[in-house]
Amino acid sequence: MRRVLPSVTFNLPEARGRTVVSEPGEWRPPSSRLASGVARADITPPVGTPTRNWAAARSQVSSGVHRPLTVTVWAIVAGDGSRGAVVSLDLGWWRTGADERRVRERVLSASGLSDLELLLHLTHTHAGPYLHPEPDSEAATLVEDYLNGLADTVASTVREAFAGAVPSVVTWGRGWCGLAVNRDLPAGDREVIAFNPNREADGTVVVGRVTDSDGGVLAVIVNYACHPTTLSYPNTLTSPDWVGAAREVVEQASGAPCLFLQGASGDQSPRDQATGDTAVADANGRQLGHAVLSVLHGLPAPAARLMRDGVVESGAPLGLWASAPFAPDPTVRFSREEIDLELASARVPDTDDVVTRERALRKSLLSAEYVRDGRGVHPLWVWRLGDAAIVAHPGEAYSAFQRSLREAHSDQAVVVMNCTNGPGFVYLPAASDYRTQKYPVWQTLVGPGSLERLTDAAARRLDAVFASDEVTGAQ
Repeated sequence: MRRVLPSVTFNLPEARGRTVVSEPGEWRPPSSRLASGVARADITPPVGTPTRNWAAARSQVSSGVHRPLTVTVWAIVAGDGSRGAVVSLDLGWWRTGADERRVRERVLSASGLSDLELLLHLTHTHAGPYLHPEPDSEAATLVEDYLNGLADTVASTVREAFAGAVPSVVTWGRGWCGLAVNRDLPAGDREVIAFNPNREADGTVVVGRVTDSDGGVLAVIVNYACHPTTLSYPNTLTSPDWVGAAREVVEQASGAPCLFLQGASGDQSPRDQATGDTAVADANGRQLGHAVLSVLHGLPAPAARLMRDGVVESGAPLGLWASAPFAPDPTVRFSREEIDLELASARVPDTDDVVTRERALRKSLLSAEYVRDGRGVHPLWVWRLGDAAIVAHPGEAYSAFQRSLREAHSDQAVVVMNCTNGPGFVYLPAASDYRTQKYPVWQTLVGPGSLERLTDAAARRLDAVFASDEVTGAQ
């Protein structure tokens, strides 16, 4: 059932018997004006599909389904007719650039979008299918068939979303959720992946409410940074992890699809994780879902601002605000660039043979198409949507990435997306983290200073896209 927001009242009752002093002033939320279409489809793999997400798991295939995996598409059409699609997939991570490209090229061909105009995003669940058909594996055909079916489903869902696009306003808000904690815990001469109560996490949640011209809610966009690692090596069920329950809470209240976008979560996870208990995953998700509802309840009506409406002298001077309409910004700009990053020296420690082989395999797969002429070539997408921006890249950046960008653009809504497009599925820790023995430093292909270099590039690009009010498409 579509939820319709109440209309806005733009006049206060007449101030009878009061002394009112006129004082100009304005407040309005970040907003975007464009055409939007939303569509969803099921992408749950068959039971028995390989998982191979945890080396310590006793079983490397799924035994059932906790919650279905989905693809949710937000199709965007600018005033000049240029288009973009944000595709959110309940999947973990691509093992190679070729696997990502297989799905991407099918979508581009079917939709007519350019590489600049498609954000193929993974919510990063660690309870999803293994996304690489290893040639020597007995399950290679099963994985191959799943990837081919996935590409077709995503392509048709993107077409459906564009077919249903209607004029819309996106009203953006920001809140806080305590689900995410820092997950770099000192343990002797190394750091392990576990809750560290002595380091602060970034619990910022960015919410976009998409409404049509009648005030009906078309979708809710949620951007939050937290690894979906509640379900770990004991789990054998396919699941979107806590993302599923978070969406359920939001959708039941809003009556509209919720599109979740994973933030800069390289160093963040739930406090309660590494379990096979799906009830824990659902409890984690409900925590975020209710934080999102808090933001939604605090948003004004679409295209409504507050105007200073004088002061009433009542002993204390009481400032008044009145609701008034405004025209949200229609500016749309798409941009993409590649950042050269220095490669890291090999730091994979010798441990158990199974673990060592798995780490070596992952590094080999990650290098293909990403390493060129002895450097990592890291792609970055920055879109401007009115008063908001989307910053997306394929790696797992630490949370300092999103903090820095949002602090520099506090008047705008900045959506930051890890695990988007490819290649470049590498961790991006802070330079100081390379002095510590930890998994993200072992996993990544790039060296100290890479996160900082990516942050600088994204900051410059954000400044550039917000500097122009020209309505345009690809740049």
